[in-house]
Amino acid sequence: TKTKQHPTWRNLVEPLEKLDVKIQQLWSPVSHLNSVQHDPTLNRVYQQGIKLLSAYDSKLSQNQKLFRKFDVLRHSAAFQKLDAA
Repeated sequence: TKTKQHPTWRNLVEPLEKLDVKIQQLWSPVSHLNSVQHDPTLNRVYQQGIKLLSAYDSKLSQNQKLFRKFDVLRHSAAFQKLDAA
């Protein structure tokens, strides 16, 4: 059986932040090159990537299970002890 893990900053927020950093590191050069190079092939790849990133962002931001985990974290005693910065 799968054990439910109580959401914490370390097991919920940090992995999402790490994934976001990886996506940005991958996407930033593509976005930059598309802005300065005006290559039709690169632009097609860029447009495909934008669609994927938009779909991913929409799915993540509308995920009810993820929202509930953040809500549990927000109302936890551990959250109250976190620094504001």
